[in-house]
Amino acid sequence: MSEELIHNENWKKAFRGSILSSVISKQVTYVGVSDQRAQGIIALNTLIVPLALRGMENEAYFLGSIVCILTSCFVILFATLSILHKQYKIDKSHPVDLLHFSHISRIPLSEYLETMRSEMVETNNLAVLAVRDIHYVASHVLARKFFWLKLAYITFLFGNFSGVMLLLYFSVFKII
Repeated sequence: MSEELIHNENWKKAFRGSILSSVISKQVTYVGVSDQRAQGIIALNTLIVPLALRGMENEAYFLGSIVCILTSCFVILFATLSILHKQYKIDKSHPVDLLHFSHISRIPLSEYLETMRSEMVETNNLAVLAVRDIHYVASHVLARKFFWLKLAYITFLFGNFSGVMLLLYFSVFKII
């Protein structure tokens, strides 16, 4: 009995659907986590700027404070670019992405329903749509988000490390 279930075509389709669903769910989680991290680093750097501005009043801290302020501005910029979504462009040379919200919103409902109806007749067509959407999210959304987020973290690390080193150097040696 169990051998028949394993080779049953309906179970194979359900298994494929389950895998696609879990991959899509994982990607949605990655998008959410990257946005939360970007928001966190933005919040942290918005706190650093006023502290560094206050530090500029002491001439021993002036240069280090400038470095920290500039670093925070760049980190906020990079993290914001990570959060912002890339504008979806319809490319006539590529197949229509029936699962992407930007494409859905640009075509009339009747046209969308007719196109989806023809795709839903065959379950393999739906699998192709889902796999195409997974590829798009991975290559265009997640890759871009994590590029800008990584750049924000690297800038935060090296910029603030440099600023703190300058603060320590000038406060210890009282040079300026």
